Amino acid sequence: MEEHGEHVLHHHHQWHQDPSNGSGGTEEPGSGAAFLTMHRQMITDFEDFVNQGIPGGSWTVPELDPTRLLPPNLGQPSDIDPNLADRLSNDPNTTRPDFLTEGGNAQPPFPLDGKDYHGLEDFESLDDLGRALSC
Repeated sequence: MEEHGEHVLHHHHQWHQDPSNGSGGTEEPGSGAAFLTMHRQMITDFEDFVNQGIPGGSWTVPELDPTRLLPPNLGQPSDIDPNLADRLSNDPNTTRPDFLTEGGNAQPPFPLDGKDYHGLEDFESLDDLGRALSC
């Protein structure tokens, strides 16, 4: 539990507070890849933690459904770390930006390093995608 359970929010917060990471992905080239890699590893660690208690476990984090409320039994971030703010709502209230869809037609386009991104096909690297996601 200690490695992947109650300390996961603290680990996530500390990674973003490390000056070498910045807020993650918002720095120079390379930071977007680091942002994606760290978040993918945290998801993998969480899946491994959950599957420890499931014989032959192969549970994976499902894709976010922005219309589905977060279960109240998830608790609040402050339950784990009193320095973290609580959610104001269990409604994720999120939509996928057009620039993160195939054939997207983001208007206005998403700007990064002097280039405009209208959809996923405009990104030339995972680093650029990670930098855009972190903004």
